[in-house]
Amino acid sequence: MIKRIICKGVGVESVGYHTIDAREDALVAKFFARFRNHPKLFVLGSSTVSRLGIFSFLIYVPLFHKYLHHNFICVLLNDLFGIQVRSGCSCAGPYVLDLLNIDDQTADIYTKFITADENGRLNEMPKIELMKPGFTRFNLSYFASDEEVDYILNAIEFIANDGWKFLSLYTYDIKTAVWRPRTVPSGNHFYQYYSLRMITYQHGTMEENTGQQQRELINSNIPQLVTNSSSSDDPIEAAKSMANNIPKYVYENVDFRTDAPLNVPDEYKDFVWFVIPKDIIRRIFIDYEQNQVTDLKPEPFRPKMDD
Repeated sequence: MIKRIICKGVGVESVGYHTIDAREDALVAKFFARFRNHPKLFVLGSSTVSRLGIFSFLIYVPLFHKYLHHNFICVLLNDLFGIQVRSGCSCAGPYVLDLLNIDDQTADIYTKFITADENGRLNEMPKIELMKPGFTRFNLSYFASDEEVDYILNAIEFIANDGWKFLSLYTYDIKTAVWRPRTVPSGNHFYQYYSLRMITYQHGTMEENTGQQQRELINSNIPQLVTNSSSSDDPIEAAKSMANNIPKYVYENVDFRTDAPLNVPDEYKDFVWFVIPKDIIRRIFIDYEQNQVTDLKPEPFRPKMDD
């Protein structure tokens, strides 16, 4: 019934309700066949009841026993693949707490991290919007082609497996929970990429704003790692190449000391549920230096080889 009401509301009678229902069911089945047992992507809600192709999920990073922040996932899907999704919480707060398995006592602590009432915060600590739990949500539309659906699912699987590596290239605002590339000045993230903001109707028709200043702004704020790391036109392959280049780039260029501290009191450190960039960067530094030493160390002896 819910499906039927939604379909009728968007004026798709010409497509046919049964056709749409069948396509929705196929998309849901395709998604769960791929992600139901994924070790790092946790899907919220039931996988067995009839549902639309709308999915909410978390991405877990076993190496750090924490999740990727939902707002970071949202930004990364956009920046790497041009896929726009929703991130955050929900109007149905109690239902979300149930889905995330957060009890009332824990929820009360998170509430005190983000409340606007200074008297209600813990130990007079500053407001930390980043601490608010949430999830990432996207949909697979019935009118999307199989190629488009596969592209979206491939991108999400890439983020689930390797997205944590890109955390080292981003930083955050603790008050707004907004994530942005380190090379982009605070407040200017959304002006660094091709978007609807570059469209102008100044001459009476829709045109792309190709001003030199805008292009220079885009090119100057994206690190060379991002713009020229691969010759492939496939965003997925380009992202894989970028992931391989991250350790060297981060070791030589990134200083996480500029990141704002979370300022979470020691007694509440365990409530930080998401990975922060400095955790990733420190790990990259250690692994990179160890690999450099290993690569330089000669063999115990080298046998003679036939010419």
